[in-house]
Amino acid sequence: MIKNGIDSVPDYGIVFFDNVVKLDYTLFQSKLSESDDLTVINEILERRKSGELRWNDIATFDLIVLRYVDLATLKRKVKSMRETFAAATMNLVDAGGPRRQD
Repeated sequence: MIKNGIDSVPDYGIVFFDNVVKLDYTLFQSKLSESDDLTVINEILERRKSGELRWNDIATFDLIVLRYVDLATLKRKVKSMRETFAAATMNLVDAGGPRRQD
């Protein structure tokens, strides 16, 4: 979607980004103080407010978040995501959705 000459993020991308901010960023925000990461994060958050967020911003933000998440938390999140994906795909198949073609 192009908005003001910028390849902007659709609504589902905004929801994803807002969840990363709410669920992950707030956990380590106090650790940033005055770093280059904080500068980049503030620029991205400003683009979010102005409606100019791009997919590249989301990817950059996510990579910065990963630097500050401890390994145990990251492992729990990956396990949870796998379980959620497995449950979602099982529900899709149970509902007669797409099936694997061999």
